[in-house]
Amino acid sequence: MATTRLPKDCLNQILVECRANKVPLFNYLFVNWSWCECVIPLIWQNPFEQEVGDGVVFQEERSFKLIRTLTTCLPFDSKEFLDENGIKLPSNNFEIQALFDYPAFIQKLEPQRLSWATREWIDKSIPSTATQAIDEHNRKKFILLQEILKLLIRRGKRLSKFVLSHTSTVYDDGAQIPIHLLPHAQKFMKQIRSLVSAYPHEIPDSTFYSLAQSTTNIEAFDISVNDESEGLIQLVRTQRGIKELTLTGDKLNSKFDEALKAHTQTMTYIKCSGTLSISPDTLAQCRNLKVLILFGIIPKDTFTILVNAQFPFLQKLDIELQNKLDLEKLTRIIQTTTGRMEVLKLRWGTYDPENTHTLIKAIGDHCPRIVDLMIPIKFKDTSELAFLLSKCRHVRSIVLISKFCIAQDGDQLVTAIADNASAALKRFSINGRWKYTPEVWQMFCERQQSNSSPIQISLIDKVRLSPEITKLLRDYDKSGRIRYHG
Repeated sequence: MATTRLPKDCLNQILVECRANKVPLFNYLFVNWSWCECVIPLIWQNPFEQEVGDGVVFQEERSFKLIRTLTTCLPFDSKEFLDENGIKLPSNNFEIQALFDYPAFIQKLEPQRLSWATREWIDKSIPSTATQAIDEHNRKKFILLQEILKLLIRRGKRLSKFVLSHTSTVYDDGAQIPIHLLPHAQKFMKQIRSLVSAYPHEIPDSTFYSLAQSTTNIEAFDISVNDESEGLIQLVRTQRGIKELTLTGDKLNSKFDEALKAHTQTMTYIKCSGTLSISPDTLAQCRNLKVLILFGIIPKDTFTILVNAQFPFLQKLDIELQNKLDLEKLTRIIQTTTGRMEVLKLRWGTYDPENTHTLIKAIGDHCPRIVDLMIPIKFKDTSELAFLLSKCRHVRSIVLISKFCIAQDGDQLVTAIADNASAALKRFSINGRWKYTPEVWQMFCERQQSNSSPIQISLIDKVRLSPEITKLLRDYDKSGRIRYHG
């Protein structure tokens, strides 16, 4: 006899997959109580952020409703304290019982967004029109923020990510909320596993020193290191093993770099934006790296040092450089991997790098698991591309970029993809000056008939396609054979 209800574990996994694919979960709340119990913890993990397109935004209307809900979860003494200070909650707030323990589901505490939300709630609930009442209005916002923070710190059983900034602790009138001194803050700090901090030099060192005394288990740091913060450096030193590191800066901080040396064996993820904020020597010691992302200006000696290092476990290499891209040295780094590479993205300036054919062949030789590719290419590299695709049968997405100033023969390029790509290929993009004949695109599109899902084609071409080719691609797009983006 078929069951009419899914087990909660199965239902929860389905909903997790839906959220990963950006399927809105709100409507699922109203299916039945069992669905509601599964959905609520998911949508309350980080309630003050909402995905819109490819980004995350703060929505004022949504935040107003969230604060209204959180006030129902406040203990009676907090509600009385708010009332005594002129913060009037809804008339039934003292008697109403929240359906769920919402604070217990929140995983990320970002006081700055919480501050914005409480301001929005006060502004709408207790409008202020008289100029002389501005200070009193700000005081009410400050008090409400403090009580909500105390609630989340006390009841946030799953809180593990802490986003800390200068504006997280300073209010309109300059008043500060010392988060590390709030009730139950020490217990909260012990469970932090991820810390995000912009401009840590603007945050009192006492906050970082308190964290250093409370927790040794922070595994992920996302920080700006433009200036030195002794408290932050002490916090880094006291951790047992940092695994993920995201750095933004415009210079190397020698003290911070020295503190990181104790964690080189545990680090598996490093992302640097701006100028490399970690020394090449320290980076070369991170032999267990799985992800390396470098965006910005990289010192000349960095690649020289890195090619003598080894990254056998590297799965993702993503590089966007403002200075010259040395493909010969990058090729040697790829050759030290042991076949685990799945993502390789190389972005560069306005020139065409040399040794593209050597790089492409090395990928075919050493990266059999590659899934996502963005690489430079020239017209003479079509045979190497064919070799790569014949060896790497898991490629789902490939972006080929050339900045060569003369139009190159693109027919061989398209033919190499058509003849050698596996059925796993779902998207490819060609960027640069290429010229094609209609016949080669007709051949490519006709071969897509057996594919279960249409392949996405993107041509970012400085040489305009002929009207005949454009019409041909659009016709095949309408037929569902391909998905064409001009």
